[in-house]
Amino acid sequence: METSTHAPTATTASSATPVRSTAQSNLYSRLNTEWMYLCARPAAAAEVLTWSVSQDALREVANLNDLAAAHRRDRDGVLLALLTLHQEGSSLAGRALLQLMLGKLISLTRHARVSGHDRYHACDERAASTVATFMSLIATYRPSGANVYAALFLHTLKKITREETFAQEIPASDVMDESDSAENDPESDISAPVLLSWALEKKVINDLDRTLIQRAYLEQTDCDLAVIAAEVGMTPAALRQRLYRAVTRIRKSVVASNQPTSRPRFARGRRRAATTTAAI
Repeated sequence: METSTHAPTATTASSATPVRSTAQSNLYSRLNTEWMYLCARPAAAAEVLTWSVSQDALREVANLNDLAAAHRRDRDGVLLALLTLHQEGSSLAGRALLQLMLGKLISLTRHARVSGHDRYHACDERAASTVATFMSLIATYRPSGANVYAALFLHTLKKITREETFAQEIPASDVMDESDSAENDPESDISAPVLLSWALEKKVINDLDRTLIQRAYLEQTDCDLAVIAAEVGMTPAALRQRLYRAVTRIRKSVVASNQPTSRPRFARGRRRAATTTAAI
């Protein structure tokens, strides 16, 4: 089964389609099963009807199955609304928020640091750690910017990995939305679009490379790599290889240049240009 390098969209809120996990974790299977039952519960539907009273982004959500369409129309608005409701005491809103983010959490699971478990059990432990970290995060965290989706998964990733984890150890596909992070760090030196322009000017990449990177990683759309590949006459596998080579060239060029950092750490988000390289 091919795995897209495009930052996956959050799982649909519809209970009919389970989220695929490459790790096949029992926890994620149980969460999907639980979600199907929740969507069918009258008590859950009754609570959902009250959400639109205080949350405009959920005005057209009459039941849990409507969250998918609302999320596609206004991803960050729906996530922020659920986050607000959860922090006001709604456990169902928190569970819905988890389900919408589950696809991304699955892709981050392999980075969770666990100890004392053999390889057979490590997968489930990583999944449990990732989900627990996310639920702990949404209990109190309030994003300060526009991209709630990026802020939530980046903060989860930072918490499940060791502080000394370098950006180069984390695949670009897992941190693409960092370029749109909700945190406007005052110490940020460079954004992903600026870095792409720099790479183009230095002839590290060409116009097509920049366009492909922007569409695959930076634009907030649900467009899959297979669609992009078809548009440019490439196979998805060939497109992934081209993206990988382009990102690698940019990273090496940044390191070779006199950028202000020699040890980029992912844990600090968008602080340095080399870290931003990981985001594309």
